[in-house]
Amino acid sequence: MSIEFQQTASLVIITNKILDNVPVDYGSDHSTIQFVKFIQPPKGAPKDMVYDDRKLIAQNPMKWLQFLKGKGVTHLRLHYVASMNQLPDRLKGISQQNLGEWLIEAHHEESSDVYQIGRNIAGSRFLGFHLLMLTEDGPIIPHTSLSVDIAYEGLRLTLEKLVDFTERFEYTENWLEIFQNALDVLEGREHMSFDGLFPPEILDEKSRNLLSGAFCCRVFGGMGSWNDLAFPEKDQKTYETLSSVLYESMHEAIEAAVNSTCQ
Repeated sequence: MSIEFQQTASLVIITNKILDNVPVDYGSDHSTIQFVKFIQPPKGAPKDMVYDDRKLIAQNPMKWLQFLKGKGVTHLRLHYVASMNQLPDRLKGISQQNLGEWLIEAHHEESSDVYQIGRNIAGSRFLGFHLLMLTEDGPIIPHTSLSVDIAYEGLRLTLEKLVDFTERFEYTENWLEIFQNALDVLEGREHMSFDGLFPPEILDEKSRNLLSGAFCCRVFGGMGSWNDLAFPEKDQKTYETLSSVLYESMHEAIEAAVNSTCQ
C-alpha cells in the first residue's frame, strides 16, 4: 500500500480526533499532517475534474483544520468510489496505485463538502500533494461503510482462502508469505507500526488490526504483481474470483476502520 494512501486514510483519522474537541495541533508532528501542501482546486487541474478559481482554502492541513472547525464540520468520512469503466479497478496497472478514487467528505449540520487527494500537476506552481475541494455544501453522501466486525470477518475469510490457494503452487510461494503476513497482522500475531501516520491510540485494537491488515494485502499493480499471474483453467477462475473479493474486502476494511472514528 503506498505511503501516500496510508497518509490519506490517516489524515481522516487524525482530523476526526481533532474535531472531537482536541487541540488543533494534535498530531502535528506526524507526516500525515505535513504531506499535504495546500487545499484548493488548483488552476491547471485536469479538465475532467470539477474545480474553480477560488483563493486557497488553506496553505497547510493545520489551517485547513481551523477552516473546518470554523465552518462547523463535525466529522470526516472516507469513501471509495469505484470507476464506471468495464475494466475492473484492480486490473488498471499501476495508475494511482490502483486506488480507484477515494473521497474525503466533511460533514456539517445538513450538508457536506467533498475533497479529493491530488498529486503534482504539470505546470503548477504548487508542488506536492493537495486536497481538491470538488463540491461545497452539497447533499450528504449515503453512509455505506460496514461495521468493523463485519469488515474484519470478510477480510479474514478472504485471506484464509488466499493462503489455502497459494499453498498449492510452488510459483506462488512469495504470495503465500504476503497473504499469511496480512492474516497474521489482521489477527494480531504480527503488528504494523503506525509511527509517522497517526497516534495509534486513536483507534481501538480491532480497528488498528483491520486497517493494518488491509494495508498489508495490497498486491494489485502492473507487471510482476498479483494481477500478472496465470493458472490452469479451473484454478484461473478461482484466482479471479478471490482477487475480486480481496479487492472489495480490502476497501471495505479500510473504510470501516477509518470511519469508525466518526461513529
